[in-house]
Amino acid sequence: MNGAFDRRLRFCEAWLMLGAMRRAPDIAAAVAEAYRLFPDNGLGGPLQVCTCGVCMSVAMKAEIEKTSRERLSVEQISEYLNSAHEASGALASQQMRWLLPRLLECCAEGPWPYWNTEHTFTKLNEAGLPDWPEAERLAVRRVFLGLLAASFGGLPGGDEPGVLIEAFVRAGEPIGPYLELWEGDRSEPASVALAEFINWQLTWAKGERYLRSSESWSSKADNDLFIAWLVQPETVIRLQEAFFSASSTAKAEVLSLAHDVIATPGR
Repeated sequence: MNGAFDRRLRFCEAWLMLGAMRRAPDIAAAVAEAYRLFPDNGLGGPLQVCTCGVCMSVAMKAEIEKTSRERLSVEQISEYLNSAHEASGALASQQMRWLLPRLLECCAEGPWPYWNTEHTFTKLNEAGLPDWPEAERLAVRRVFLGLLAASFGGLPGGDEPGVLIEAFVRAGEPIGPYLELWEGDRSEPASVALAEFINWQLTWAKGERYLRSSESWSSKADNDLFIAWLVQPETVIRLQEAFFSASSTAKAEVLSLAHDVIATPGR
């Protein structure tokens, strides 16, 4: 194991030990906090988007520019995320920060505002999220944690937990807090969601485990940490316990299959 991976694994483990039983934040309160920490300072100039016709229409651009952010529709936000691919610099960052609370609100309330879940928050990374003031970074993280917690029981939009975690990592977030939340939530829905992810994503080839979507991850180190967390002995124990207390035969079968994927790789 190389030194960089070892350090990140220790960081991930530290997160898990520090607060395995912390509750996920109240998502409505987290969105309200995001509105408070990201005040409405306006767009600061013309909306930086591509209006080639395939991306955003000129009419849609003008419509967004005159709409207050609290009234932005899911369609408008989706159009922005799909059309701001050439935006850059301070103005683009300001516009992303202006739109952010409404984007987070739409994610929390559903339907999910963008068809490509993994890339919903990519613009956050491009806007420098990892270097934002701590209070702002934590405000975004609280919403993300709330979205992940909701996904264990089924989101009104978005996707399953593994895809959401990938989206958060692409935004520039460390993976540790999200694995911590999943580790700490021992409810049946969270355990079944974990088993379903293992069955869908974790596979074995040429003597190594890997995720089927590994090529789409923005960070190989985070991908490797995710795998290390999935195959830890504690996961085997968790799946066994959930299997013996499963509320239905169908859930027991999902849990049993995931247990076998980890306990007898390559079988």
